[in-house]
Amino acid sequence: MKHPRILVLALLSLAATLSVVSARELTTLDSGWRFQSGEPAGAEQKSFDDHDWQTLAIPHSWGWEDAQQGKNYYRGPGWYRRDLNLGQPKAGKRYFIRFEAAGSVADVYLNGKLLGQHRGAFGAFCFELTKGLSVNGTNLLALRVSNETNRDVAPLSGDFCVFGGIYRPVHLIEANEICFALTDHGSPGVAWQQTVVTEQRASLDVIAQISNPAKTNRDLILTARVLDAAGKAVASMEQPVKVTVQSTAPHALRVEVPPPHLWNGLKDPYLYQAIVELRTKDGAVLDTVEQPLGLRFFHVDPDKGFFLNGQPYHLHGVNRHQDRQDKGWAI
Repeated sequence: MKHPRILVLALLSLAATLSVVSARELTTLDSGWRFQSGEPAGAEQKSFDDHDWQTLAIPHSWGWEDAQQGKNYYRGPGWYRRDLNLGQPKAGKRYFIRFEAAGSVADVYLNGKLLGQHRGAFGAFCFELTKGLSVNGTNLLALRVSNETNRDVAPLSGDFCVFGGIYRPVHLIEANEICFALTDHGSPGVAWQQTVVTEQRASLDVIAQISNPAKTNRDLILTARVLDAAGKAVASMEQPVKVTVQSTAPHALRVEVPPPHLWNGLKDPYLYQAIVELRTKDGAVLDTVEQPLGLRFFHVDPDKGFFLNGQPYHLHGVNRHQDRQDKGWAI
């Protein structure tokens, strides 16, 4: 039986995809938030008076207090506000705000202007701040988050509660003008796909979306490396790419890994590190994304069950709701 072409499942979390970057600066915005339940008019404006709002840290969620007591819990809007004092924006830099999740619909405002809306409680999302930042560096970030029922937003029903809030971390990201596309559904703009994985070799495709808001095309170098668990390079490839104006077109690069150390579940959860860089022709690094990478192959036999790396592997399904006592979804 031929093994199917499968997507590498070693991107353990979206949070991990944004860590360990040399050309980006990442700041976690966990403190200094102010919150008010309900629908206060004008709460997105810088001039709005929120001195009597609750002060809290992110992650935060609401509704669990009543739900734990068996009562009906609040499903509706709540507002978050936070000062964003960056200093004068740096020339040649771009600024992004990335939310790992907010439940269930989030409208994001910067200095009173809507950046965009995200619908869905369980996925990451990212908006660019650059053009809306104040020249004096004093800014106001505001979010309207609602967990009210929407017929086009899952889940519609279930045996669990649908709490509201910014219940996962929030990150401010400073990047170079030309960078991997951070606004691609909250991803880092880079994905690894495996075309062939066997005990003898692994063939991997790197798909990188590059964002260029500049007024000129750029000739750059896209590089990819795979390091083993000890940090030793086992594969690398680079190629020139032309990044056109106002483009986020994907660029592909193939990397061949010699006989791989296969990821093998609990017995041997071996991970490589996959590093993708965008460089100028003189070697300056514009952006970097580092991700954990596990290599394995599998197939399912209708009579014999699931096989991992050619060997029978017993699967035992488990489930964990994303809530915890006295915290709701903010875990």
